[in-house]
Amino acid sequence: MPETKENLPQFIEAPQFKAYGCWWSKTFLYCELNLKPVMAAIKKSKNHLDKLVNFICYVIAFAGWLALAYWFFRYGASFLETPGKILFFWKEKHILMLFFLLSLWFDLFLIYRRSEQRAKEKKINYKYFQDLIEKPTPQAVDNNRKFNVATVLNEESLSVFQEAYSLASKLDQPEVRVIHLFRALLRDKTIQNLFIRLKVDAKKLVAKVDKHLIDP
Repeated sequence: MPETKENLPQFIEAPQFKAYGCWWSKTFLYCELNLKPVMAAIKKSKNHLDKLVNFICYVIAFAGWLALAYWFFRYGASFLETPGKILFFWKEKHILMLFFLLSLWFDLFLIYRRSEQRAKEKKINYKYFQDLIEKPTPQAVDNNRKFNVATVLNEESLSVFQEAYSLASKLDQPEVRVIHLFRALLRDKTIQNLFIRLKVDAKKLVAKVDKHLIDP
């Protein structure tokens, strides 16, 4: 059934959950974020540090593979005579080989970082709601189940919310509005590229948004 103004979820305040949200599939949906300025600053610093560590690891890992390639270029001719010996190239005592073997630790660290990042990509478990849709029971309604949608936001979305909250705090404004979120989105490179393709004058747009923020 197409969504109309009448059947769209209505946002209400639920006293039993002490939260503001809406009911959907007999589950109360709400968004609870920790947007304190101190936490935002710590998280931003951590993200910068993680990027720096990743960059250093990539440089060392790449240099390790270059060292291996150069070693084969200089000393690999002897391995061509006895191909079976190439399986034990790592036993050769040479500074380039030592550097390559040490750089493998950084390769493993980068693999761990990628797996950790994939694990953070949380997705909504629709089975949590599908059971209630297909088999509605009185118990399901009485349980008053709730779901915090903030738990499935990715890092990019969380950073936008953090930026919007920080902007509202700096301007001494009591709540985060759409314009704060829009201003925070304008700092994202993907959004900037979108407006560039649309041939939008970025400076004028930012100036108008900032003017409206200061004097709504």
